[in-house]
Amino acid sequence: MFRNFLLVMRKERYHYREDMNEIVDMARLWFAGDLAAVQNQLDQTRNPYLRTGVQLVIDDTPSRTSAISCSGA
Repeated sequence: MFRNFLLVMRKERYHYREDMNEIVDMARLWFAGDLAAVQNQLDQTRNPYLRTGVQLVIDDTPSRTSAISCSGA
C-alpha cells in the first residue's frame, strides 16, 4: 500500500506545472469577469482537488471559520 501511495504522489508531482497553469488561466478569466469561461475550463480540469476548490470559490462557500461564527457556535 505504501508503494502505491508513493507512485500516486510521484505522478501528482509530475503534473504540478499543469495545475499551476490552470490556476493562472482561471484567475485571468475570473478577473476579466468571464465566469462562463472559468466554469468551462473547470469542467475540463483534471485535478479533482483543484476543481472542488475553484467550485467552492465560485459558489461563494464560506470558510469553516465563517460558518462557525455565523452559526453562533
